[in-house]
Amino acid sequence: MSDARTDILAAVKAATPGTDDEARQRLADHRAGVIPARGRLGDKARVDLFIREAERVNATVARASSMARVPREVAR
Repeated sequence: MSDARTDILAAVKAATPGTDDEARQRLADHRAGVIPARGRLGDKARVDLFIREAERVNATVARASSMARVPREVAR
């Protein structure tokens, strides 16, 4: 490890309150992966939202009737 990196990590560790075990516990207790409300939408509503947002930023959107037709739509 370079001296600069070692110095930076030591400074971060010194500025962080608590022990290593307390930090591990804090991370373990933290609720992971908070899902925003838009992520709880049903399938159709989520697709509709995606399309609205894509079109809002001028993306092109096409619906394919099956996965086999996706390459054709991408090539257009």
